[in-house]
Order: sequence, then C-alpha cells, then structure tokens
Amino acid sequence: MKYRMIQTGLGDFGRRWLDVVRAHRAWEIAAIATRNEQTRQSCGDLAGVPDSGRFATLAEALHPDVGADALLVTTPHFRHTDDVLSGLERGLHVLVEKPLAGSWEECLRIRSAALASDRVVMVAENYRFGEGARIARQIVASGEIGVPEFLSMEYFVGHTFPDGDWRNEYAYPLLIENATHQFDLVRYVTGSDATRVYCAASGSQRTPHWKAPSVSAVFEMSGGLQFQFAGSWAYDEFITPWEGVWRLHGSDGSMAWTQDAIEVRRGAESRTIAVPSRPSDWTLTATFDEFTAAIDERRAPETALTDNIQTVAMVYAAIRSAEQRVPISVADMLLE
Repeated sequence: MKYRMIQTGLGDFGRRWLDVVRAHRAWEIAAIATRNEQTRQSCGDLAGVPDSGRFATLAEALHPDVGADALLVTTPHFRHTDDVLSGLERGLHVLVEKPLAGSWEECLRIRSAALASDRVVMVAENYRFGEGARIARQIVASGEIGVPEFLSMEYFVGHTFPDGDWRNEYAYPLLIENATHQFDLVRYVTGSDATRVYCAASGSQRTPHWKAPSVSAVFEMSGGLQFQFAGSWAYDEFITPWEGVWRLHGSDGSMAWTQDAIEVRRGAESRTIAVPSRPSDWTLTATFDEFTAAIDERRAPETALTDNIQTVAMVYAAIRSAEQRVPISVADMLLE
C-alpha cells in the first residue's frame, strides 16, 4: 500500500515537487491545496487527483476523510509556520521546503511543535544530497586534508522576478532564499556548527527593490573552523555555481570545489575528482527518498528539523548581525 501525500503550494517549484512525489514508487497524491483555481485544475489533472481531492485551502485538504499520511509544504516561507503546525496537529509527517519559516521566532515555534510530536519533520535541504556534496564530505571525513581550519565560499548569481512577485519584497533575499543551502552544505561537509557570526550586508543600484542583496559574513564554527562567505543576488557577471566556489584548507591539505570537479592538494601532490552530472531534480528525488526511508524505518531523517534549526539559525543570526552591526552568538540564539 502506498503512502498518501497532501501537497500545499503549487508554484513553479511546487510543481517540480509534485512531479517527484507522483513518480515515486511508494507514494500517491491524496490531495492538493492552492488558491489558484487554474493551477489547482491543471496540477490535479496531471497528478490524477480526483475533484474531491482538490482544495483551495490547506484547512480543507486536512479533513480526516482525505486519509493522508504526510504533508508536503511548498508554499512561500512566510506561510510555513501555519502550514507545518496544521499538519502536525493532524498527526501527519511533514516535509517542508527551506527556509523553515519567515522569522526566527516562528522557527522556534515549529521546533517546539516538532519536539512534542512523534512524526517525521524534515526540511528539504536538497543541496547536501548532490554528488559534489557527498564527495566533499567523504574527503573531509577521511582525514585527507586534516582538520578543517579555514573555508572561503563565493556565491554570485543574479536574480530577477516579475513585477508583483513576493520575492521582490525581501530585505535580505540572498540570506533568506539561498544562503540556507550554502550554510547547510558547510555544516554537512565539515561536520561543524556555527557558534558566532559577524555579517555586513549592502544594497545595489541594480536592484533598488532589495535592501541588501549582497552579503559578507564571517562565521566561527565548532572545531576551530573559520568560514568566510561572500555573495550577491544583484550581479549577472561572473556567476558562480549554485553550490558556490569553495576553498577549504585543513591542517594537512586543501580542497577546492567548483561545480563539476573537486581538487585535493597535499603539498606537491594533487588529485582531481570529477563530480558526476545528474538530472535537475536528482537532489529533490534523493531528498524525498530520505524522507520516505525515515518514515519506513521510524527514525530521524538526515535533515530533520531538529538538525536543520542549526542551519536556519545561521541565516537569522547573520541578519541580526547585519541589522545591529555587531557579532551575534549563534549558540545563544539556539537557547532562546
């Protein structure tokens, strides 16, 4: 018997997730919820959802008669809190897109609800399921470059959205929308967590609708690692890979990662590992496989909310630092 999924949020990325779920051998779409009637009909037809499983609101879709096992939340981040809490109240497992919520206070509300529940609650940090991330983690874990000491990462990808798009209203678009991916990758690859951050953020004449699309941040990480991050959504020239450009230096060697290749150097010795190319939704499928396995095996998933709170804390600590212009203790925020 297949698991049954309710999905709320069917924008461009939500439709990609719909394809992943309906193609999975262990799942079927029980219901969809979106306010857009045209989208509701087209996605319902695509996924073979009967009219009785097509709803304008999540509250309607959560009716017990739907008979669902899990909720997939792909709505805008500022709606995540209500959606996730509603799913948990109905006793459903929850897979929620990143970033976890629209404020640090809301993230803490979700964490409290997740800790009080016996359901699987997972944040879809799909970048760490990519081939490059897995190879990089193996290199670090093997001890080949020694203890990680210094990491620099650059992420520069210009973004534009249509007039009226809610993403044009971000104050810190890169930090909220993208940096959660890069920060989670750092935690995954190095096995360290942030303890303190100083962040400076700035605007650009190219993107006057955003307060601060450009960011420079220095994180102190556990184990003595220093992580320097620089990135922007404002510029179209010299774009980087989505995972960023990495230079990780350790006590015995160094590693450079640029999209399709990872190079390891130890003194005069070096080797290069090719990163296999995969289909665009490869990491989404891998993320969903992990969610499914966690339910099957009654265990916490790799990006359980209780782990991902460490990643999203880096985001909101960086924003707090940029606004207050002082270093912020990430460790203290996690105790709030």
